[in-house]
Amino acid sequence: MLNNNFSFAFLFMLIQFSSSEILKGQILQFRTVCKLPSELKESSGLISNNHGATFWSHNDSDGKKIIYEIDSTCKLLRQVFIKNAISIDWEDITQDPSGNMYIGDFGNNNLNRKDLTIYKIPNPSLIVEDTIIAESIYFTYLNQFDFPPANDQKNFDMEAMIWYRDSLHLFSKNRTTPFSGYTYHHVLPDKPGQYQTILRDSVVTGLGSMFQNWVTGAALSPNDDKLMLLSYDRGWLFAPFDPEHMIQNPRLVTFSNFSQTEGICFTSNNDLWITDELQSGIGGKLYHADLSQIIATNNLNFNSFQIYPNPSSNFIYINENNIQQIKLYSYDGLEIDLPFGSIDHRMDISTLVNGFYILKLQKNNTWYSFKLIKS
Repeated sequence: MLNNNFSFAFLFMLIQFSSSEILKGQILQFRTVCKLPSELKESSGLISNNHGATFWSHNDSDGKKIIYEIDSTCKLLRQVFIKNAISIDWEDITQDPSGNMYIGDFGNNNLNRKDLTIYKIPNPSLIVEDTIIAESIYFTYLNQFDFPPANDQKNFDMEAMIWYRDSLHLFSKNRTTPFSGYTYHHVLPDKPGQYQTILRDSVVTGLGSMFQNWVTGAALSPNDDKLMLLSYDRGWLFAPFDPEHMIQNPRLVTFSNFSQTEGICFTSNNDLWITDELQSGIGGKLYHADLSQIIATNNLNFNSFQIYPNPSSNFIYINENNIQQIKLYSYDGLEIDLPFGSIDHRMDISTLVNGFYILKLQKNNTWYSFKLIKS
């Protein structure tokens, strides 16, 4: 979760305008399925134990010790209260093959928590009552010695977790300054107790914007052949999944939309479902994506578009043929309708307010994103 005083509209601008380069990665198209119920405005974790017929989710820091069941139209079906839990910052949920669920109260924005907990509950779908007693897995990080640590060591926030082979695997959300790009892979037993994590591995997700390259969720496919780590406008796909080196050789996948995506799960080996938090009127929805659209190809060749002048006061020219679609977005994510001349390749931007914008071009069924500055 972001700090409450952080403007999501400003975050959108910061993420989208952090680089003038084309986003290098295969584009995964999202389909908006439905709007989440108001009870789930901060959806921060997502699982399904019935192949997508229904989903379980939770909020992150609203203080309510509740998991919510919704159907595939976002209708709220159940609210299950975790009686003996505490809700400080619930950030992810996962499950094992027996149906036990694990809720991670390990959000740590200020990097000073000493009460990190994962709650283990029995499969709520098999329980009639709407109150459940949890078992607790308490833990500390092997390599954290200061609370909070120095700026260049701030890598102990956590928002991503999966279950695999009797263990819980956690992937850190990097808050270092300057941003190091590293995500750390920690491992814990899935049984109640007090533990210190095992530091298994690390991966560099990117050296650009923190907000584009920190990890906010994780999901493992049902046949254990794909792992996806999630961020706000992209993810990192590890396929085929290697149990011994889980987070090596990532494939960057950029998304067709942008929002504060934090919940993610598979319902089949290629069906990916994602939820986002509602921030400044953006998000608060359930999305679906089909990984088969990208998994069959390793073709990562990109065309070099020329957009000039940039910055510009009046007109921009796009030196590229066979463009299928052009979309322009304001800093707060609103689409702007401006005509583009297919003959002279010119767009009149003189009516725009000075500032930053995102120009998205589609060619060969692939979207490319650029920073545009109106001066």
